[in-house]
Amino acid sequence: MKFFHTSAVIILAFFNPAVHAGCYTGGEVGDSANAMSRLRTTCQIAAPHMAGTYGPGEVRQYCLDQGSVRYNFEIQNLKRDGSQWMDPNGCYDFLAREIGCTYGGERTYPELQWYFKADPNRGSC
Repeated sequence: MKFFHTSAVIILAFFNPAVHAGCYTGGEVGDSANAMSRLRTTCQIAAPHMAGTYGPGEVRQYCLDQGSVRYNFEIQNLKRDGSQWMDPNGCYDFLAREIGCTYGGERTYPELQWYFKADPNRGSC
């Protein structure tokens, strides 16, 4: 029985974004200065809009092309029973934290029920 419990915890940890919180320790290095200069537009104008009302569990993704490297952005409403509003300034502030990491990063904010990711990768969008 203990084996089942341990296996279940390992499986849940693997699929739970809260376990992978913070800066990545390796991977592609993005042009963070360029990404930061274009982030406000990404949060306010980019399609699909990264700001706005998110339905329960809704995930929005956006790819920011930087030539040979791209940033994959993701925001998710972790509430399963209700919508939440993501303000453009909140979008900017939270994604900026992840862009500030050398290799990008992702964080879950359980108290706010939001998940954010900025992940630089090789290649264009």
